[in-house]
Amino acid sequence: MSAPVGLSPVESFVLAEADPEAALWEITAAWTADGDEADRVQAVPLLREAVIALAGYGFVAVHDFPLRPADWKQEIPVPADGVKAATANVQSWLWRPAGSSLLTVSITDAAVPWL
Repeated sequence: MSAPVGLSPVESFVLAEADPEAALWEITAAWTADGDEADRVQAVPLLREAVIALAGYGFVAVHDFPLRPADWKQEIPVPADGVKAATANVQSWLWRPAGSSLLTVSITDAAVPWL
């Protein structure tokens, strides 16, 4: 996917939140101004599409941490073509208790001019 001419407001928001790195649940909480779980669940499809697009542009990197709290040595990069599947579970976008996995998004050097 080539770089966009412009970013959507949701893509811009996600990019700003991912600077330098954020868990998916943190992005959802910020988008909903710490709204309740129903608000967060409703926001997931919109935020997910933005993360998928940004990963496709090469503007963000997605990482999976199989166990929370995160051990940085166990970070598993999610390839851009795997982001759609990796972010499909709504639970990945909600608060994750200790002992569960954690998905994070971080900006890449390609995104810096868009910040």
